[in-house]
Amino acid sequence: MSPRLKSVAAPLRPWLGRWNLTPDDSHGPVLGARHPGLVCKDGARRVYLKVSVRGDPGVDAEAEALLALHPALGPDVLVPRVLHHAPGAVALEWLRGRTLYVHRRRRGARIDEAVGRALARVHHGAKVVLPHRVVVGDVGERLVWTSPQLYASLGPAGLGLAQRVQADARATQRLVWLLETETPRTSGFVHGDLRQPNVLVTRRGVAFLDWEQSGLGDPSRDLGMLLADDFAAYVAPRDQGERLSWRALRGHARALLRGWEAETARQRGLRPRRLNTRVAAWLGEALLRRVFTLAHHDGALGQHGEWVLEAALALLRSPAAQARVLLGGAT
Repeated sequence: MSPRLKSVAAPLRPWLGRWNLTPDDSHGPVLGARHPGLVCKDGARRVYLKVSVRGDPGVDAEAEALLALHPALGPDVLVPRVLHHAPGAVALEWLRGRTLYVHRRRRGARIDEAVGRALARVHHGAKVVLPHRVVVGDVGERLVWTSPQLYASLGPAGLGLAQRVQADARATQRLVWLLETETPRTSGFVHGDLRQPNVLVTRRGVAFLDWEQSGLGDPSRDLGMLLADDFAAYVAPRDQGERLSWRALRGHARALLRGWEAETARQRGLRPRRLNTRVAAWLGEALLRRVFTLAHHDGALGQHGEWVLEAALALLRSPAAQARVLLGGAT
């Protein structure tokens, strides 16, 4: 085996030969991927290869979503094209751009409005392409209705988190309200994992990546989740470079909603019902996801996790009041 192949994760190697791909040595590792991934070259074009692990269906779910989304959305919203797909592996078009985190700090509200408009096109334009899919991945459900199996798998930090959430009656009631009122009949097509690393700003427009958890769901779920990265940077920055002021946070949030509402009104021909209260509640749920991940993977919340948890519960206790302060206007 060549030294180059030895450096490639074992699950990826068979697919390089099958699809005639070569590792792109000029590109560094892709951080944060849930599955083994590798930037490769397919002739002159750059592609991203990723494979499933232990039978995880996420890679195949993403391929299914992208194959349906690409023709449905047209050129206005960028999603990677599927170049090769077989059960358990996919090779995707590599899109060049910078993450939303970088661009927000450089260009401000204009980028946020563009993201909001692009996201509205996804929510409304892709609703009918995969009617059998429902968005997955509810940490709130696991924390409110914790199964015996999940209890058995949790460490001390995870158990403590579940107990603290369940002890907060008002926050728990809002989580239940979110979950019980999100129905496919009144939903849009939702990305489901819309964090800043999954949003690229390119020369061609806004691009969305990693569609494994997508499906029919509440559009305000995506909006709240996308705001969670900035909200955490405001309440509990990990370092000085991540710190975000209240003014900047509010500006990003309002611009995102402004772009989403404007595009929704254009597509539907009427002013949309404001979703501010639901956005604030889903923001609280998204912050709980961050804390759950800390508890599960790190075994402890730390000071960052404690601050984020308090912010999440405060948002869930009174989302309408929190929405008026953060997002403004009627809720």
